[in-house]
Amino acid sequence: MSNTATPNEHEALGKHAGHYKTMGAMPEALVDLARHAPGAFDAYSAMRASLLKTEEQGAALPLKYKHLIIAVLDVQRDEPIGMNNHIRAAMLAGCTAEEVTEAVLLGIIVNGMPAWGKIGRKGVEFAHKFAQEQSAASKTAG
Repeated sequence: MSNTATPNEHEALGKHAGHYKTMGAMPEALVDLARHAPGAFDAYSAMRASLLKTEEQGAALPLKYKHLIIAVLDVQRDEPIGMNNHIRAAMLAGCTAEEVTEAVLLGIIVNGMPAWGKIGRKGVEFAHKFAQEQSAASKTAG
């Protein structure tokens, strides 16, 4: 958030801050949306919170798989920032690096090797590196 944030931006970001913790960080594009269009940010965030409910909140699909599906869609759309954000969120929700790898590879069936070669493989590398970081962090914490 910039130092020139409006009261509406602060209110919109604050209202939805808890939801975005599943991402590990607030994506910059969403901070910009809150700054320039707080109402649109609020509406987008409400829709997103509804779709990304947990099983405890009544969802049929586990949150880790919802983020994994979004990550794979981001691979197919060539969206590396979203891909990494949703891989991180999937793994924070319990997805393994091996599950990420398998899901990303499934994209080859639909779009062939280009999505894998361009960013899919980078997502898999990100997942394995994140898993190593999480493992190291849990060893030092415990």
